[in-house]
Amino acid sequence: MRIRQTFRIINWSAAAIAVALLIIGKDRYYPWIAVAVLAAVSLHFLIETVALFRRQRFRRRLADAREFREHRQLAVKDLEEALTSDSSVAGVALPVMLSGTVSAAQEKKAPLSGKKAIAWRLVAEPLEGLGKVGSEVLLVDSWWPDLTLKDETGSIPLRGPGVLDGSSLVEQVLSMGSILSDLPDLAARIHDGLGIKEGKDEKSLRISLREIALAARDKVVVYGSAQRGADGLAVSGTDTLEDPASLMVRAASRPASSRLPRRLAATLTFTALSVALLGGTVALASSTVIPGLFSAGGPFDATRTGKVSLDLDGRPLRISVGDSHWNIDSGTETKGYALSADSKDFSAARTAPLRIEAVHPVIAMIRNGDEGYPRWDGTGWIMETGRAASTPAAAPTESHAGSLYIRNLTATAVTVRVLAPDGFPLSDTSWSFGSYEAADKPRGLYLEADGKPVAVPSAARLELTTKKGNLRILTVSAVSTWNVAARSWLFEIAPEYLAGVGNLWVKNLGDVPVRIWVVGADGNPLFGDSPWSFEPREGSTENKGLELQYNDKDITITGRETIKLETQELTTVYQGPLEQLARWKGGAWTVDVSKAVPKS
Repeated sequence: MRIRQTFRIINWSAAAIAVALLIIGKDRYYPWIAVAVLAAVSLHFLIETVALFRRQRFRRRLADAREFREHRQLAVKDLEEALTSDSSVAGVALPVMLSGTVSAAQEKKAPLSGKKAIAWRLVAEPLEGLGKVGSEVLLVDSWWPDLTLKDETGSIPLRGPGVLDGSSLVEQVLSMGSILSDLPDLAARIHDGLGIKEGKDEKSLRISLREIALAARDKVVVYGSAQRGADGLAVSGTDTLEDPASLMVRAASRPASSRLPRRLAATLTFTALSVALLGGTVALASSTVIPGLFSAGGPFDATRTGKVSLDLDGRPLRISVGDSHWNIDSGTETKGYALSADSKDFSAARTAPLRIEAVHPVIAMIRNGDEGYPRWDGTGWIMETGRAASTPAAAPTESHAGSLYIRNLTATAVTVRVLAPDGFPLSDTSWSFGSYEAADKPRGLYLEADGKPVAVPSAARLELTTKKGNLRILTVSAVSTWNVAARSWLFEIAPEYLAGVGNLWVKNLGDVPVRIWVVGADGNPLFGDSPWSFEPREGSTENKGLELQYNDKDITITGRETIKLETQELTTVYQGPLEQLARWKGGAWTVDVSKAVPKS
């Protein structure tokens, strides 16, 4: 019954683990269910395998005669001469081994075979589990009368009972119901001896009955202790296996212990299944459960990896944990502000490098014609930030003023206006150039107003407008060539000097983060209020930079928009491991930024 109770404990334990994990409902714990179920099945087979091997142990112990290696082989006559009444060893027990035939005054039918035998032994064991393995063995009945061993030289009594390894072995597997109906005399002893509880499983329980018998006139080998007492010379001993003082009567030909066990195939099968299932359980646990125990967030996680949140106090900050960064806007005073990355809660270990930087934003409004405004490359707008900080300043250009000649080298009609450096028109006149107008004239056509050439200084700006309203403003000295002899400028309109509707690409060439807004003519941000953020050097390795998107769609501009550029000058106020500043509670980290950034 012990195996059945053990199985119930294993089954209920596995079920409890599975239910608990389902209630918790975390995906990371679901492999535990598979491991628990596989471990339960593996334990079932392992326990049954052990029980099957233990079942074979009785046969091996019965066949093993090593405890009798000190016994001397004698004939009955030699034994009588050695232990005569006047011998000095008359009262001493002598371990001996005798051979001959055994007889008894009375024979009795064995309960299973129904054959008469001079001695027999009947044991019962309940069969449990998938393999119907035996657990505990109960001696149900036995027959051991006064026996006499006879050889060619004489005879000697055997005082038992002892260990019997007879020539007949009968084994039957019956249900408890069959035993109750067919063997009622034995049923009560089996029922009480094995502690079988009454219930629905009582009659279906299977019992293995094993009978070992010794027939008359069987040749035997007897191991025991010979001693001469008050009633004469006799061989005696105990009925305990593996006891050198035991009395064993073994059939000389094909004793029960030499028979191939009936459950050998089941034992080998269950051994193979146990090894396979145990290996599968270990492999599954090694690949799923065991790494989770010691990995981030596991119960034995020495790295203390958990979610990270901030207690903010309203100042603009830049938070860096490892290679991840977050920009905190001014006015944010949230307690428990959870950091996220890739739409998931961000987690970090105790030794993760933490850096907190105070942000000093420098905002510039960049309009068409200003330095730093996106340039048109014929298909789209490209903006490069931080170039002034990373490249040497150009040498100042000598100031000139003179006539301006223009050649249109494009297929696009363009209207030109000349603006002062402050953006106001130098003249109320505008000039239109048709497709490829003056392209065949090396000097082009000069601009005139009121019949006179317009004197254009080098700091003046040229406003180019296409028929579709696309706008480009250029500085004269940057795009025109000064003719010293003629004291005049030559501006050749090339495709890259024009403008169009196109996507906006950005490269951050500087060493500080920047944020960008696109502002409309009404002064309000286009494409939402949230800016595009660029880390230092972000997009610098791309051919055109990174394309700005809004709602997962590329944005377009025409050149009439204003670019709001915020350059974030940073001052480091804390740098060190996360655990030095943050507090660990409930499997998560909380950083109180006020401890690292004292209020000014």
